[in-house]
Amino acid sequence: MAWPWQQARCRIALDPETTRLLWPLVAAELAHRRRRQRQRRVLLAAAGLLLLMVLSLAAWQAFSITLGGL
Repeated sequence: MAWPWQQARCRIALDPETTRLLWPLVAAELAHRRRRQRQRRVLLAAAGLLLLMVLSLAAWQAFSITLGGL
């Protein structure tokens, strides 16, 4: 029994007509994935910025209360 990395990879031979018909679908799927990844990065950046703003506001409030108590 061979290990998975020792086994030959299965390759599908496609004729040029099938390749020509499938390529737009593959390209559309790749573009969709890139769009989703970009949206995810923008959302994470926005969430990080919001968290930073909330933490800085909390720190400012704590600092103001400390100064007000003196």
